[in-house]
Amino acid sequence: MRCLRTGIIRCIPVFCLLFSLVILCSSIFFLTSTAYPDGPERTENLHSDTVFLLPEEIVSSYFPGGDMYLIPDDQSISTLIERAESFENTNNFRQASKYYFLAYKKVRNTEKAPYIRFKQCTLLADLDLSIGGLKEILENYHDFPLINAVRFELSKRYFLKKDYESAAALLKNIEDNEKEGSQIFTPYVYTFLGIINFKMKNFDRAAAYYTQSIEKLSAGDPSSGCQSIVSNYLELSRSLLELNEYEHIEDLLKRIIGSCQSNFLQQEAVLLLAQFYRKKSAIENAVSAYYWLIQSYPGSLFAIKAREGIEELNINEDDFQPVIISGIYDESLLNGTYRLGDKAEQRPGEGVEEGEAVVAVVEGYAVQLGSFSEEKNAENFIYVLKERGFRAYSITAVIENGTVFRVRVGAVASLKEAEEMKKTLEDMGYQGFIVKEK
Repeated sequence: MRCLRTGIIRCIPVFCLLFSLVILCSSIFFLTSTAYPDGPERTENLHSDTVFLLPEEIVSSYFPGGDMYLIPDDQSISTLIERAESFENTNNFRQASKYYFLAYKKVRNTEKAPYIRFKQCTLLADLDLSIGGLKEILENYHDFPLINAVRFELSKRYFLKKDYESAAALLKNIEDNEKEGSQIFTPYVYTFLGIINFKMKNFDRAAAYYTQSIEKLSAGDPSSGCQSIVSNYLELSRSLLELNEYEHIEDLLKRIIGSCQSNFLQQEAVLLLAQFYRKKSAIENAVSAYYWLIQSYPGSLFAIKAREGIEELNINEDDFQPVIISGIYDESLLNGTYRLGDKAEQRPGEGVEEGEAVVAVVEGYAVQLGSFSEEKNAENFIYVLKERGFRAYSITAVIENGTVFRVRVGAVASLKEAEEMKKTLEDMGYQGFIVKEK
């Protein structure tokens, strides 16, 4: 009996060690697997295929604290939140979502819970899990201040699942909810409804929604939504092309090309212009648009599509006569007041030639890119800049050794805009400096 007791006592440390290992392995399994109540994770990845994002300025102004989602302070969950944020900062969304979920479970059914659940759902790679969590917030937390943001995020996920009816219904709920108050989401709801209707081949309704979005954005602060406004004009032209309503498409696309400071939107507009020319059987114009993309942005996805377009047309380059593809600068397009059929802006006493990019020199800031003693050289440089979508012009100055022609891009109202424009030009290989235009 004494031997048996001695043997048991000697085994106790071994049992304790084994028990500790079991607990440790269980903990590791829980934190590294997907075995929390949401179910198994799949391969659909929302982070690499976002449909429609709200502008940063809207997100920053609407969500508390200037961040996308408020995570309330709470000592009981602070460690979990810190771990989640550390994983999120390294783009490890899988682990981040797990720690947010653990924090959520600790405060479930409190006013803090929906903030954490909302954050966690936006990080989930699996669409079904994300949809389930967002629906839970809608069903259980009716007074959540960010309820329209939840609807918007949920509609994006339904869109990715090609459940367009459910996505549209949620967007309509946002529209109804904002009718009596601040219409923060409504302009972007209309854009999203345009995207959905285009996917469903309801091109006339899509065009109407894009027009509504432009009207809403221009009624607010057009400068803050400038890129969204131009994007809506681009999608409007795409819808008109599908409807075979050709009358204003070329004019609208040229205005986008000549006015937009976004290289991405400009390239998309040129590619769409090529498609328009193909539909109209203006093959030389289409090929010229394709070559514009290849020469201006040789490494871009749009240049690849342009090469494919040229191959499809099977053009003999020896018989090809290039056509100049140029844009039209129009301030009204940038602020959302342009309407189909409007005339081009003109300088006082001047006419507008076909394809000319019109630039009105105003007070503000500009980027000077060069100074030429020969006016023809300045004009050639201006032509190249206009071809690439910039508002270029020259200023004549008399100096000690004669007259020079200073080529500038602009002008814009603020120094910040000028700095952004200078950065864009530098990215394209142009070096310059900012000047104050009087």
